[in-house]
Amino acid sequence: MSLLVVAGCTFGGDGSASGSQGLGGTADEDTEATVTTSDGVGDDEGDDGGSTGDDPPDDSGASSSGSGADPKTGEARLVLTGTMMLDGVVGEISTFKFQLRNEGEVAATNIEPLELVDPAFVFEGGFPGENGDCESTLEAGAECVVGLQFQPVMWGVYQGVLGVSYEGGVVAEESVVIVAVGGGLTPNLVVNAGFDDSIDNWLPSPETWTTVLDSASESSVVTAGSSSMWTFTLSQDIDLAAWSESVDSGLVGAPVSVSHRAGSFANDPHSLRVTFLDDRGDPITMFDSNGGGAWNNVGWEASAEMAQVPPEARTAQITLNCLRNIAATNTCSGFFDNPSLQLQFPVDFE
Repeated sequence: MSLLVVAGCTFGGDGSASGSQGLGGTADEDTEATVTTSDGVGDDEGDDGGSTGDDPPDDSGASSSGSGADPKTGEARLVLTGTMMLDGVVGEISTFKFQLRNEGEVAATNIEPLELVDPAFVFEGGFPGENGDCESTLEAGAECVVGLQFQPVMWGVYQGVLGVSYEGGVVAEESVVIVAVGGGLTPNLVVNAGFDDSIDNWLPSPETWTTVLDSASESSVVTAGSSSMWTFTLSQDIDLAAWSESVDSGLVGAPVSVSHRAGSFANDPHSLRVTFLDDRGDPITMFDSNGGGAWNNVGWEASAEMAQVPPEARTAQITLNCLRNIAATNTCSGFFDNPSLQLQFPVDFE
């Protein structure tokens, strides 16, 4: 049987053609035909350097199709950017925006969110969240927005993972760790702060503390009254156990405020003190209003300051003080209204 090789194709006796893989090299238009007999000896019709069927394969790297190397496929590469340290308020929902960008060479497809880990982080309405516009495909060089919602249920530090999985020349994931602080400000923790015609929930010393109607504000206020004692105190204990974990972080402050005035002759100093106690009832620190100095104002004034709650504090004792300084009268003319103590987290005291 004879085989005829023409321009890189081999024609068998049945007239069928096969590719040039077995001949080595890629044929071009200048290749001269070689007739091969059944005994394997070729009669060269061209130059003496003609090739035979026994020549070794060419290692030039050319493809069998003759078209050169395959073009580079490329991959998608998604990158998430945005603020990774977040903060929110307990009982409220905060929305934060992140950018998702495709820095690869082909489109990213089948984009899906990864688990957020902590339930305080959510995609409102599903991925990509409120105010987000990402879809399941992101073209090369394009970017979109992911909207992440943070809704803390208690004070503290939360950690979650924001990420997506995707395809595009590769099956991959892109994720970032997010740290968020859930904080806020409590309501006034003082009970009966308005002295509604009584001193209920307060501990008086002596028993002469009483409420009176303030003619200017037409509201009930408290006054120390008359006694042979020189120092008058009215105190209330506030339980801090519910906030112990945050308190022990050292980042809890206590905004303290009160309205106050002295008598007509401004002769009796008055003040506010907060004592922080541990779980045994022992004092840890004390906070005195006005830098430790007493007030002596005749007209009503409102004072507001920030106390630092020490770690391990479990009780805050708020005390209204009046110091009688005239021997001729037993009355201590200090007046107070609307004392307030709140807790705030986080507060940086450095």
